[in-house]
Amino acid sequence: MNVDAIVVGLGNPGARYKFTRHNVGFMALDLIVKGLGLSFSSSGVASKIQSEICEATFAGKKILFIKPQTFMNLSGESLQKLFQLHGHLREKELIVLHDEVDIDFGEIRIKKGGGDAGHNGLKSLREKLGNGESVRIRMGVGRAPANWEMSVADWVLLAYSKDDDQKLVDLLIHTENTLEAYLTKGLEIAQRVAAQ
Repeated sequence: MNVDAIVVGLGNPGARYKFTRHNVGFMALDLIVKGLGLSFSSSGVASKIQSEICEATFAGKKILFIKPQTFMNLSGESLQKLFQLHGHLREKELIVLHDEVDIDFGEIRIKKGGGDAGHNGLKSLREKLGNGESVRIRMGVGRAPANWEMSVADWVLLAYSKDDDQKLVDLLIHTENTLEAYLTKGLEIAQRVAAQ
């Protein structure tokens, strides 16, 4: 595998979780890969690291797109296995796309490093990789309404409604544009694109 960067989308496998708030990282990668006329594979290296992967040229760079299939709170295991198999990839830039309840639905932020803010996928990556220095595209899913009586976990595992469809599509496209800006022009420009 000879790639310039690794882009990981966080989510949970299976039809039950496909359109939940917690899966926007998966959704964004699906949109990007489909737009390139490609698809994810679960065989070969992918099966060894419990992931779906796709190698593609995006924004003029060779990218390894990964969707861990370990469930969110074990996301780091897939990357750990990947680096055990292909040690040289540990030196490549890691970009993580994930949901963020502290950002309003439809908005995006991009930053490098930082804490996991209670996000189990980020926590697993930090634990298994030994650091949290990845670039993060934080995809806003917003907080539950004031009258919501269940937990934050219940909220992010709730599927989007039909009323959210267009805003969700816009969020995914905005994420793709932010990632492209980062890969071609760097963090500062990508932050401007994210804030648009």
